[in-house]
Amino acid sequence: MSGEAAPRLLACILNHDYQIGYNDPMKFDIYGRFQVDVRRENDSWEVYRLEPGKRARMEEIVIPSALEADEIIVYLDDIFHELAGFGQSIEPMV
Repeated sequence: MSGEAAPRLLACILNHDYQIGYNDPMKFDIYGRFQVDVRRENDSWEVYRLEPGKRARMEEIVIPSALEADEIIVYLDDIFHELAGFGQSIEPMV
């Protein structure tokens, strides 16, 4: 991740007044390509791809259980950054 990416993502959270709770579901738009729902379940993070009318578990995405909720957006950027176009970022959905 570039030295500018983490502050940019933090600003994204702050500018959207996105309140992150440890057990609250968190939804993110991944560079306008798809959306994910991240939830804390049984002391681990579970990731679901959101589809119209349903959600599908993304078992190939493993988020370390030690990560705090406010670190998830940066971790997702680390995983999916190759999908980003110029100037795109992961956006929290409110």
